[in-house]
Amino acid sequence: MAQDPKPKRGMPRSILYAMIPGGFLVLVLIMTLTGWFSAEEPAPMAEAREEAEQRDD
Repeated sequence: MAQDPKPKRGMPRSILYAMIPGGFLVLVLIMTLTGWFSAEEPAPMAEAREEAEQRDD
């Protein structure tokens, strides 16, 4: 009876293959939350118009 081949690496390939999409999802989650928390509120149109007029003077 033949013996089952043992993996030569430290962890099985199935775990590595599962970690690839998991890492991608974690990266997307971090980028989304970072952008959401650092987004600035847009100024109302009246304030933006006044600021533009002050810069033109």
